[in-house]
Amino acid sequence: MKKLCAVLLSLTMLFALCVPAFAESPLTEAKPGSDSTSVIKTDTSSLPSADGYFTVTFPAETAIKWQMTGDSHTLIEGCTMDSHLIQGKTLEVTVAPSGAAEMTATDPSVTTKLAYTLTGDTTVNHNTPVVNNQAFAPYVDIAADQWSHAVVGEYTAHLTFTATVL
Repeated sequence: MKKLCAVLLSLTMLFALCVPAFAESPLTEAKPGSDSTSVIKTDTSSLPSADGYFTVTFPAETAIKWQMTGDSHTLIEGCTMDSHLIQGKTLEVTVAPSGAAEMTATDPSVTTKLAYTLTGDTTVNHNTPVVNNQAFAPYVDIAADQWSHAVVGEYTAHLTFTATVL
């Protein structure tokens, strides 16, 4: 009798450890002659920012042909912007010189500098949250008098591209 009570008590304790799980069914059953709906929604939790995301593309290097006479007007090719932002936000891209707007010679013995100006699309904002692969065109302009006083050689300068979500 003790063995029977021990087995029954063991089984009772075992069944007491089983906890039933109750959950609402995620499926909706349609009844004949009635309409049913299902909700679909986007999940933005994988986005890098609460504002959305954007991409700005620009070249790492642009070559300006040496000008013997006259002004030069060189396009910085390959500049594009792409944005997918929340409603009310826009992407603004600006291009500006890093420091003074002058190119310095890579040869330290050359003290001549080439002053330049940036023209064209130096500030771009399409005033919409979604922009799909839109090109913009900044230019580097060097005046004829700068070329006429420059020692022949390689000159460099750096530009800063700034993207801001407004």
